[in-house]
Amino acid sequence: MSSAKNHSAEAVEGGPAKKKVKFSSQVRVQEFHAHLAAETVVFHLLYSRTPAELEQEIQKGGQPFQCEFYNQVFGDGEEIKGYRGLQVDVWLSAHSFHCWVDVRWEDRQPGADDVVTLMQAWWPQPFATDKADFLQRVAAAPALDFAQLGQQVASMPARAAAGGSCGAGSSGAVGEVKLYHSRLADTADWFKDLHARLQPLLIFTVDGANYIDVTDPKWEIVAAVMHAEDKQQQLIGFMTVYNFYAWPLKERPRVAQVLVLPPLQGAGYGKAMVKAAYDMAKQREAVDLTFEDPAPGLQRLREKLELDMAAACPWLTEAADAALAAAEAEEQRQQAAARELFAKVQGQRQRQPLEATEQQQQQQQQQQQQQQQSTGIAREEHALPEDQQ
Repeated sequence: MSSAKNHSAEAVEGGPAKKKVKFSSQVRVQEFHAHLAAETVVFHLLYSRTPAELEQEIQKGGQPFQCEFYNQVFGDGEEIKGYRGLQVDVWLSAHSFHCWVDVRWEDRQPGADDVVTLMQAWWPQPFATDKADFLQRVAAAPALDFAQLGQQVASMPARAAAGGSCGAGSSGAVGEVKLYHSRLADTADWFKDLHARLQPLLIFTVDGANYIDVTDPKWEIVAAVMHAEDKQQQLIGFMTVYNFYAWPLKERPRVAQVLVLPPLQGAGYGKAMVKAAYDMAKQREAVDLTFEDPAPGLQRLREKLELDMAAACPWLTEAADAALAAAEAEEQRQQAAARELFAKVQGQRQRQPLEATEQQQQQQQQQQQQQQQSTGIAREEHALPEDQQ
């Protein structure tokens, strides 16, 4: 203490003492800011069925994927406010589509957004907020036989998606993908429940998506089902179609929803379902097939598919070949005319210097003649008469 006093006294004698500020170790700076939902919410697809296998898969992170649209759940700004260190994990069973939403944070302000309540409002069936409850729901879900769903309209080999996943279960066995068509109102209750648990994914993957009335008899569905070599079956996507009336006795089907599980997109499953819609419309002699506000990706898929279908029409390909041949002939004619015109212009440019040289020579000759004539006249004017000589 004495040394401190002496030091303070010396400071006063030598000049004003410097003020020292000491911060308390108990003060903690808290930063509460808005979290972008696209960076905070992470979806995970799980393929296991038993609680022990699910625990191991959860520890490894499952198959994570990001979604694009959060405006319907968290507002136009797509932000979650009032948290510090917020993380939201949405765990989804690939077989039963039971869901567990795990929300964690370091600190939370009073009045912060209630993430669970905001998300729960978009789930027709409440999701689990506890891992034990989620594991129990998945383990209790029965194995499903999609052959009972309806008529098989197409099939294709299972393919690796853009991320390298084929959608195989925990065994890794893959086989083929079959498309089943049915009237949605006529499907069994187990499928209606499965569809209800999968529909919320539309809200996060399709801009402005909304739910449909499954009791309306005009709704039809095409389900894409993965049949693995180990006999397991997994719903990997679906497409819904609404049948409008067209006068006098026709239909005008409209594709409303197309969903493929994000980790499995890019393998051609969505294209196969849209192709099935075109085939069914053709079989029914529908007026046309329309799409309800297609997203850019679906619009590109539709255009590519229509080009493929157009290329398979003999009369259209013949007409296209004839038009191309006529266009090539016209292009060759125009090129020949251009070459002829170019040669003509070049010839004119080459003749112009020769003609200019000849004109210059003629002008010089004329000038020389005029000068000679002028000189002769001048001499005659200055010459003396003989009588004067």
